[in-house]
Amino acid sequence: MTKEDLPEDLKQKIDQTEEATRPNFHPGAIADNLIQQFRQSREQLA
Repeated sequence: MTKEDLPEDLKQKIDQTEEATRPNFHPGAIADNLIQQFRQSREQLA
C-alpha cells in the first residue's frame, strides 16, 4: 500500500503533517539575526 492508494482526505493530512515536520531552515536569516544580536550586545557594553 502506498500513499497514492489512500483516500484524498488522508493524503491531505499526510501532506500537512510532512510539511509541518519539515524544517523551515533559512541560514541567511539566522545569520542576520545573530549578527544583529551581537551588535546590540556590543552597543550595550559601550
